[in-house]
Amino acid sequence: MFKKPRDTQDIIGDVKKFYVSHSMANLGNTSVKKGLQTIALCLLSLESKPDEPFVLRDLRNMVYDLSKAMNQEEKKLMKELLKLLQ
Repeated sequence: MFKKPRDTQDIIGDVKKFYVSHSMANLGNTSVKKGLQTIALCLLSLESKPDEPFVLRDLRNMVYDLSKAMNQEEKKLMKELLKLLQ
């Protein structure tokens, strides 16, 4: 069956909640700094170009590429973020 694509505004809301919850939970944890910055970058990209046809695909590719240079904690965050960007 073909799955109905999620609305971009729903995805933006989910990524905002994800960013806020993880940034508050890891306030003093510098080991996930790159991961949190990547989430913020995705959020900015989504908010600035929500109607761009390939923005989600491009963000998933960027997150995947950036996660290669991250530590295990950050990679877990990126896996969760990739699930939100589908």
